[in-house]
Amino acid sequence: MAWILRAFKAIVLVLVADAVPGGPLRLEHAKVPSFLNSSALSKAWLSDALRRRALFGKVPEAQETISRSHLELEQLGGSLPSSGSAIVLYAAHDASITISMDGRIQCVLELERLFKIRYYWPPLEASETVWLEALMVVKARCPEACPESFDYGAIVLFESPKMEPRVEYSALPLIVEKVFPVKQWRLVDHHEAHARMSFFDSPFQQALILSYDGGGNDGVFNVYYGQEKTVLRLGQLGIDLGERYATIGAMMTEISSREVDASCSNYVAKPASLNLPPDALVDLVYGYNFSMIDHLSWTGKLMAYASLGVPSPDIEALMSKYLRNHAQGGELMPVGLVRACCESLNGQRAVAAAAQAQFETYMLELVKDLLKELRTLDLE
Repeated sequence: MAWILRAFKAIVLVLVADAVPGGPLRLEHAKVPSFLNSSALSKAWLSDALRRRALFGKVPEAQETISRSHLELEQLGGSLPSSGSAIVLYAAHDASITISMDGRIQCVLELERLFKIRYYWPPLEASETVWLEALMVVKARCPEACPESFDYGAIVLFESPKMEPRVEYSALPLIVEKVFPVKQWRLVDHHEAHARMSFFDSPFQQALILSYDGGGNDGVFNVYYGQEKTVLRLGQLGIDLGERYATIGAMMTEISSREVDASCSNYVAKPASLNLPPDALVDLVYGYNFSMIDHLSWTGKLMAYASLGVPSPDIEALMSKYLRNHAQGGELMPVGLVRACCESLNGQRAVAAAAQAQFETYMLELVKDLLKELRTLDLE
């Protein structure tokens, strides 16, 4: 089986030639491209417009126009545009601007390179100033082939529709158009953006695509099927491996660059914790104050750090339970893993090694099950 595993980028691409009938998973039998059936449109952009109506009585006319253009685009049938110019913005961590012509990327500006802040996430209070500066840099430095106006603009979404709608969704198009005219605007779901980029950047003509990022406006662990220029959304498993993998980094002194001893002292200070069986679940973050602040680099570091440890069978079993415990939050961890990390640096390294080994084992199990299920779907 030919496959690519990119844990840091949260994408798996799998050639579908090895798929076999059967399998316990049941996916959504979606027959339309998810780009034209976006949850983001109704649950983020338009809910923001309704909230503004409730607060201010009326949405600014420009925002109403943008919302109408989205409705018109969502109702379009057939395939996505295959030609034209596009400018795409992502406003969360690792914020960026990308320009393409006829599907070919012309230039990319990662805002962290411009503002010298790793994983840069533009603050809301300075949003317009930051984005205008970035857009002017793109306009000045993009190669000559880059357009000065665009057929399409797109905002990649990043927060759950259950949360308060982000102001960036409605504000960014208005900021962009102070620098570049844009004919039509679209919103793109978070995992869909991962899936499309990974598939269209791959050498595959057909692929099963998994996006298991730690968050997004469209849930966690989404499953797609790519064929030539089409990406279909098949279903969602709701397995948040990204959050759990990052949470393990909070327990590693050499990864999180924090005094894990301070958090471990909270564990030791609770006698009841010391007497629990190894597989008993304890609250890692709120119970012992293992901080998750500034965790964005931890997943990449953990992949490399895992090579320093030698996991024991007991730690592997506890880690397997932790990664598969989808009924409860990622902050609830078997106390045996906490003990191993609090006892020694070697214990932390052993937990890191177990995390990577069990992550890979679990992912391969899921991929195999999904490949079996793929043959049961009515796909060309």
